[in-house]
Amino acid sequence: EGVRAPLRELEFERGRLAAVLFTIPDLIWLKDAQGVYLSCNAAFERFFGAKESEVVGKTDFDFVDAALAASFRQHDQAAMQADKPVANEEWLTFKTNGYRGLFETTKMAMRDAQGKIVGVLGVARDITERERSRERLLTSASVFTHAREGIMITDAEGTITDVNASFTRITGYTRDEVLGHNPRILNSGRQGNDFYSAMWQSVREMGFWSGEIWNRRKSGELYLEQLTVNAVQIG
Repeated sequence: EGVRAPLRELEFERGRLAAVLFTIPDLIWLKDAQGVYLSCNAAFERFFGAKESEVVGKTDFDFVDAALAASFRQHDQAAMQADKPVANEEWLTFKTNGYRGLFETTKMAMRDAQGKIVGVLGVARDITERERSRERLLTSASVFTHAREGIMITDAEGTITDVNASFTRITGYTRDEVLGHNPRILNSGRQGNDFYSAMWQSVREMGFWSGEIWNRRKSGELYLEQLTVNAVQIG
């Protein structure tokens, strides 16, 4: 019983570790120094379209085309030669369902008790949506910067947080001159409190307001503009 108890505890810990690896959405795998698979989790099985038992003992050349397999091997060798984790981005296509996504892959050398390199641990995380979000942000930033219309962004308290180049051209105010201020600096005095109350009531209830308004440039000149105010909900 004194021998069996530690063995049962070890088996329990192994089962718990296996359960954790099974549920992690990231692809996780182990290879020996020659690139032969020692283990992989369920997410990785979906990538190769094969069970772990079918993957173990084989190499990348058994599952993907030679060019991709050679790329995997090159990154394995780079990880074994480095003293730190090595990361790269790569497009992967899953054999199970044909899904294609951009993955951030991190590989690190595994060492034995004597410090000798015995293989590579790999973890690949799907960053497709993150990359798409980044591209959308870049597109939005480009539209903001190059729009012919003047654009002003404020926080929930009405403090100006950003303006584009067209805003500067139209109003005469530089970006630094308006940041941290309230849009009231453009107030022409031609619209009364009832006008602005109705405007902000529309923004609160409908999410936007659009109409003509008289504003004042930095020079003091009054000008008529077509203004659209949109409320932005975050989260």
